[in-house]
Amino acid sequence: MSYVEPRVSILQVDEIATGCRLIIQLPADAHRPFSPASLFFEQDPSEAVINLARLVQLDGVAATFEADERPRQALPVGAILIFRPWWSLDQLAIAHGSDRPWRLIQFQPQDALWRGNDGQTKVIPRGWDHEHCCLCWATIHAQEMVYFDGSEWLCPACFERYLTNGRGSRLGDRD
Repeated sequence: MSYVEPRVSILQVDEIATGCRLIIQLPADAHRPFSPASLFFEQDPSEAVINLARLVQLDGVAATFEADERPRQALPVGAILIFRPWWSLDQLAIAHGSDRPWRLIQFQPQDALWRGNDGQTKVIPRGWDHEHCCLCWATIHAQEMVYFDGSEWLCPACFERYLTNGRGSRLGDRD
């Protein structure tokens, strides 16, 4: 059986001063964090119709979200859309927090440990040649300047987008 992305039903859409407020019916098996998330029409699952910034109320499976934008297309009541939350709880905490000791450093390849099927191991010098941004999964290559807190990596774009301006602290479930 293959994975099927969760679907939601549009219950209400209202324009607000800062963007849009939507009430959607979540699937019964949905799990947190519900936001940030994006909605997609099944006909074009590659381009988000709207990005949901914050969950502001949850009443059973009826979830009220605020978006900092207007939908790219009309969202009629009753429409069924694909629901894609962006992050895990750990990732959301990273986007929220400026209390981590982020340092701008140059990524350097590290030695990697290789383990064969026979149980033998060997060190491959500079074999760990890349990492990934913990929020957008962009590949971080050797010699790139990136942010590191001792365990997690952030690309400069995500650091700017979510931490420098505080936008990350305004995202997520608020109910």
